[in-house]
Amino acid sequence: MSQAQDSLKAFRSAFTQCEDWIQRGKPERAYPCYLELRKQYPNQIKPLIRLAELAYQQKDKAYALLFANEAVDKDPTASYAAITHLAKRMQDLGDDTLAMKIMNRLLVSNLDSAKRIRTEETRKNVSAPTNRRSSGRCSTPKSGRFC
Repeated sequence: MSQAQDSLKAFRSAFTQCEDWIQRGKPERAYPCYLELRKQYPNQIKPLIRLAELAYQQKDKAYALLFANEAVDKDPTASYAAITHLAKRMQDLGDDTLAMKIMNRLLVSNLDSAKRIRTEETRKNVSAPTNRRSSGRCSTPKSGRFC
């Protein structure tokens, strides 16, 4: 097995341990776990996405924006789906300004042209007035994704 494969295997194992904290309902334990992954595996965006989600859940908008922007800067194409999901969730919760900042960062990143068009369309939808609805439930509870 190559060194890169070993590193990826180690990352996946460590990431799963962090995810386990989320599944157990202990985001306060998951947060430092993801911070450590961010240091150990600086090219991976998954810890950054999770950190952005957790920071937003804790109402720390500055760190949510920081981690989301860092993920976009590292790999806009790979972070596209998770970042747009986060921005849409922010919009649903009334944080249009924060959602717009994140979508703008995606828009000025090095996205492929198809995703750039979708980002522009989503950004326009974020800036339009919406009919707010919130069920108070997680959007994907079984996966432990952002709630």
